[in-house]
Amino acid sequence: MAFLEPGRSAIPGASPPRLDPYDREQSRDPYPLYRQLRDRDPAHRNQERGFWALSRHADVLAAFLDPETFSSARGSFLDDDPARVGRTLGTTDPPRHDRLRRLASAGFTPRRVAELEPTVQRIAASLLAPACEAGRLDVAREYATPLTSAVIARILGLPEADVPRIQGWAERSVRVGAGEEHGSEAQRSALAALLEYLDAAIELRRAQPRDFDDVLGDLVRAEIDGDRLADDELRWLAQALFVAGYDTTAGAIGNATSLLADHPEARRQLRERPALLPDAVEEILRWDSPAQGFQRTLTRAVALHGRRMQAGDRVLLLPGSANRDEREFADPDAFQIERRPRRHLALGQGIHYCLGAPLARLELRIALAELLACTGDFEVDRDAAERAHTSRFMLRGFSRLPIRFAPRRLDR
Repeated sequence: MAFLEPGRSAIPGASPPRLDPYDREQSRDPYPLYRQLRDRDPAHRNQERGFWALSRHADVLAAFLDPETFSSARGSFLDDDPARVGRTLGTTDPPRHDRLRRLASAGFTPRRVAELEPTVQRIAASLLAPACEAGRLDVAREYATPLTSAVIARILGLPEADVPRIQGWAERSVRVGAGEEHGSEAQRSALAALLEYLDAAIELRRAQPRDFDDVLGDLVRAEIDGDRLADDELRWLAQALFVAGYDTTAGAIGNATSLLADHPEARRQLRERPALLPDAVEEILRWDSPAQGFQRTLTRAVALHGRRMQAGDRVLLLPGSANRDEREFADPDAFQIERRPRRHLALGQGIHYCLGAPLARLELRIALAELLACTGDFEVDRDAAERAHTSRFMLRGFSRLPIRFAPRRLDR
């Protein structure tokens, strides 16, 4: 079998597309490039950055379901932090992954998540109350982020008063400012402050193990065959749970708001028929996935689409592209709230399927229901809206998303 050279298009005479997650402009709207990759270079090679990228649904799904070949043990993001690799759910393979997941999953059972519904509704309504009367809201800064960070902090057992500070460190540690390269001093300092805070919370639970009925306390106390988590495992697991627990869901809420602003009929249907929201949530996650890419490392050589990838090569899996693949979804660029896209990959698949998926769905459903009830019709101030840039993390959302709507007085 003849293999194509890296950098050559699978279509003769066509110039090859080039995927670069570090490119700020490209990340603002990656979907046209994804289509080019799926059609012309489905096993894409970025020689400069040193990774392959798989963009078709069938290939991404197969990789998710084959962790023995597509290993997570060398990191789940491009150029992952060596200090966290091997200490989180996303950066481990079985059996270590299974051990960590069993310990962490107790805080995200269907029962525990269902019990959170009144809390999520209360926080959402409280955050929206001033905006309902004012007729304006920055959905990213004043609603989605405060809501999701408050909820995950409550699950972990972190004080409500500390949430803005913790969330600020977490956000600064993953987002890349204008004119800034990933790994800046500001990012490193924010991560160090977050980890120092989590270390103190862990130490408090070690000293008083019976005083904390929360997920972080559960993790500190947990044993499997007499084996407890080490301090470095605890700090990175807590960091990953907090960041993943707020940032991806906040991104999904912002993406959904932007999407519904452009689809007034869908917005009207969801406002009038809230029973449509669960299916709409799945379509929103498919159409604009908050997690766009995950790294894997090959444990053996793989031949795919005329390319030969070697053991040890890094492979970027692109669920954001897979979810727009016309080979899997009819008319994939159309937003259809009754589509029921059960095979979307926005939350992953296989052993690394998102631990907090039930929580994310609950928060997204409630956040949209409360927002639609508050705002009715709304429009986004596109000139002021800003996409967040996270480079190697490939998280898709907004850093600013101002909306305007007719204000209404609340009953008091």
